[in-house]
Amino acid sequence: MEKNLKILFVSLLVALLLVGGYLSSSVLDGIAKNETKKITVSGTSTVRATPDNSVISFGIVTKGDTAKEAMDSNADKMNKVMQALKALGIEEKYIQTTGISLYPEYEYPKPESTEKPRIIGYVATNRLTVTIVKISSTGDVIDRVVEAGVNQIDGIYFKLSDERAETLRIEALEKAVANAKVKADAIAKALNTKITATLQVTESGEYFPPIPISRGYGIEELKGSTTPVSPGELEVRASVQVTYVFG
Repeated sequence: MEKNLKILFVSLLVALLLVGGYLSSSVLDGIAKNETKKITVSGTSTVRATPDNSVISFGIVTKGDTAKEAMDSNADKMNKVMQALKALGIEEKYIQTTGISLYPEYEYPKPESTEKPRIIGYVATNRLTVTIVKISSTGDVIDRVVEAGVNQIDGIYFKLSDERAETLRIEALEKAVANAKVKADAIAKALNTKITATLQVTESGEYFPPIPISRGYGIEELKGSTTPVSPGELEVRASVQVTYVFG
């Protein structure tokens, strides 16, 4: 009786091991068959375009014996500049005051003197930033505001309008995705397989760098000639990460 029980126990143990081994093998096979084969690649693109907007920063600097005299003179000239801008068809929403200041001008005594610095007048400044949507008129705008009283130009840069930037952004993204697909196909070919589906796409961002011309211009440099302006080109860059399924 005892001997028969030992035989039965051993038989059951062997059966369990065999079944367990079969199940383990089946599970592993199932995992292997259902496991997604993936490849992740990056795609980049650069689209070049001519800017269609320019942004100019300029100002009026005036002096007077009194603070009121300096400010009144400045306001009078700035009103003429504003009229000139409106005459050129520039809407108020594209004109922004970026700074107004008033400060005393001092005369300093010689180092060996015991006298204190004394006020000899006042200086008033008023600065504007103007966006020009018709970029070809940039040079003409500069000439007209100088004629109206502007005596300091701080700089100019070129950019894309919102509509143009959006169009180029989409174009750059499309090309970046196409670039990623070319890379994925090349890798799949090297592995002797094919891309079967797109699993995930992540946009890494785009870049719209303006073209700055930070140099300031003195009034004498701009008198008597038409101001030449060349906008050059801007780059719109896009990048994506795409995960493909192959097999």
